Amino acid sequence: MNLFSNLIEDTLKKDGRFSRTSLTMLSAWVTVLGMALVDFCEKGLRYEVWLALASIATGIKIVDSYAKNIQKEDK
Repeated sequence: MNLFSNLIEDTLKKDGRFSRTSLTMLSAWVTVLGMALVDFCEKGLRYEVWLALASIATGIKIVDSYAKNIQKEDK
């Protein structure tokens, strides 16, 4: 349970409070993964779905990295 609470503290909270942005991203990912799981159960593994999930994850990481660089320059 300690691992789970550490994960929540590190990823969903900012300055001791839950971050609205992080919670929104979490709920969006849970929804998307749920839809992908339903699609997998109905139609099997489809390359388009896997490619879309991988593209979104990569895109989010790139945008997050770019945003952190902009924040560093503003300080």
